[in-house]
Order: sequence, then C-alpha cells, then structure tokens
Amino acid sequence: MPPRNGYRSGDWLYTCQRCGFTYYASQVRQEWTGLRVCTSCWDPRHPQEFVRGVRDDQTVPYANPPSAPRFLLPNEVSFDGDLVLAPSGDSVASPDGSVVLSEF
Repeated sequence: MPPRNGYRSGDWLYTCQRCGFTYYASQVRQEWTGLRVCTSCWDPRHPQEFVRGVRDDQTVPYANPPSAPRFLLPNEVSFDGDLVLAPSGDSVASPDGSVVLSEF
C-alpha cells in the first residue's frame, strides 16, 4: 500500500518506475531490466533464459573409406573401364553408343 507521506527514520519516498505509485525505498526492488519497481510490480527473470545449449556432435568416431561398387547393372561401366555385359546373348550398348554382343 502506498504511504500517506508518513515519516520513517532512514527511509525515503520513491516512485515505482512501472506503476508510478509512491512507496518507501525499502519496498522497492531493482529488476533484471534495470528498473526499480515496487514489490507488486517486480517480475523475476525466467529461469529458461539461463539455459545453455548442448553441442550435438553427430560425426562418427571412425569410418571406412568409400569403396568401389560391388554390383553393376547391365550397361554400366566399372571404375576400371570394363563393360558389364547382359547375360543370355542380349546386346548391350557401350558408353560410346556402339552395340556390343554378349559372349554368354
């Protein structure tokens, strides 16, 4: 309750910076925003503002180097430049567009 200009030894009157009512200085607190406000206007800082993020390291500790594919489909060329032919005597086109007959 705001004072009625009563005297308190060692205390003085102070105006709340939020609501504008007059209080004794002993009834005023400094807020985290820097304002000096009365106890009814005082708002504590939310604890969630102090939470720090945890680093999420998603790298693998060790890995194999990439290897060549083990299975090639017909008409695919391996890293060595070998043409994989289709089974049962079907004709297969090479990468340069020429037709190669299977030896099977």
